[in-house]
Amino acid sequence: MIGILLLYFIGKYFKTLAETYKKKPWPWVILGIVVYFAGTFIGGGIIIALICNIVEYDVESIPDMVLNLLALPVGLLICWIFYFTLEKNWKNNSAANDVETLDSELL
Repeated sequence: MIGILLLYFIGKYFKTLAETYKKKPWPWVILGIVVYFAGTFIGGGIIIALICNIVEYDVESIPDMVLNLLALPVGLLICWIFYFTLEKNWKNNSAANDVETLDSELL
C-alpha cells in the first residue's frame, strides 16, 4: 500500500513538472516511475550485493523486506536527481526560447 502511494506521488510530481513546462505529462510520469524502479534495482540488487560480497556476507540470508527498505532511499535519490535534472534542463531551454522570442519581437 505504501508503495502504491509512493508511485502516486512520484507520478504526481513528474506530471506537475511536465505541465509547468508545457510537455506531454504521461510519458514523463511513466519515465519517472521507471527511473524509480531502476534506482531501486541498482540500489537493492547491485550495490547491496556488491557490499555483501566485499564483506563476505551471504546476501540470501537478508530478508526481502530489509533489502526493499535498503533499496528505497537509493531509488528515491536517483528519481530526485532525474527530476531536478529535467527541471534545470527545461528551465534553461525555456529561458533560451524566451530570449529568442524577445529578439524576434524587437526586430
